[in-house]
Amino acid sequence: RRVDKELSALDGHAIVCGYGRVGRAAVRRLLREGRKVAVVDKDPRHEDELVELGVPHLISEPEHEAVLRRMGIERAQALICAVDSDAVNVYITITGRTLRPDLTIVARAADSETIDILERAGANAVVSPYIISGAQMVDLAGGASGAP
Repeated sequence: RRVDKELSALDGHAIVCGYGRVGRAAVRRLLREGRKVAVVDKDPRHEDELVELGVPHLISEPEHEAVLRRMGIERAQALICAVDSDAVNVYITITGRTLRPDLTIVARAADSETIDILERAGANAVVSPYIISGAQMVDLAGGASGAP
């Protein structure tokens, strides 16, 4: 009941689906910026950390419509699909877009072929951690020329 009360009080929040490496980084950034955030992740091992951070959360399957409704998708500002499975992120994106045509949806894609699928599914933006980290490494190494 406490969780439902916390979730129902949220408005203008970001819903982060998945609390692995990418989801954790997103949550920490949102918290640093003073933004409201709620997390849904199926792994109960993350619960203690989320409680310690004071983040409203559900331990559940994020791709289910009922779960996204319980997370307050009707009042959310953004949906971040950060699950480790591209297929699940596609499903979350489709469900989120169906429930909220105006919602900002950002999705993670491990496979470059999934980027186009996520965009067609309704993601406003798609992030590939591997493409971004590779590009950042080149930038830090001084660009393509190798000069600092």
